[in-house]
Amino acid sequence: MPPRRPVVVDEPEKTDLYDTPLDEGLERYVLASERALTRVLDTGLTPHDARPKRGNQYFDGRLPPNWAALNNQQIGELFEMMTAHADFLGAKSTLAKAERQNAEERLRLVKAKVRKSKLGTNDDKEDATICDSRYVEANAQWLEASEYYEIISGMMDAATRDLRILSRHLETKKMEFEGGRRVTGMNNGRNPFARS
Repeated sequence: MPPRRPVVVDEPEKTDLYDTPLDEGLERYVLASERALTRVLDTGLTPHDARPKRGNQYFDGRLPPNWAALNNQQIGELFEMMTAHADFLGAKSTLAKAERQNAEERLRLVKAKVRKSKLGTNDDKEDATICDSRYVEANAQWLEASEYYEIISGMMDAATRDLRILSRHLETKKMEFEGGRRVTGMNNGRNPFARS
């Protein structure tokens, strides 16, 4: 029997075995965001996407300068508009946060892929990576998503603060009204604390 020859199998290096091409990896991240939104929509839920309008103009969510002088009906309408505006910003903030997270993962992928292709010391590889146009583009996309999220979050914080101010004002008016009812009831000879 002739001696058995060892079987030679061309195996890729361990680091390349599951290495994803950059374009394919970026596409997977984009698809992940699209699939997540599709899953939400498939459940019958929809992000609050209707920016509230006051007449023909979009409501900016700010308390008007004369808000304390408004009557009860106007305050109720304002509270409703501000609540809708805060809901709108909440939905946008959630989507912006998801977009920022996805952009961050894409940036990490691009940085890793570009860095692997560079030669030299660690500092040289880092500098070359930061100057690479693929990294610059991914970083710009992350910065855009991050800044958009921060702006929307700031607007959401302001809307929530103004809503709390208006809510406190409504609560104060309610307490004043109830206090006035008690005083009026006592002035009519009725003691609200007396037993019947």
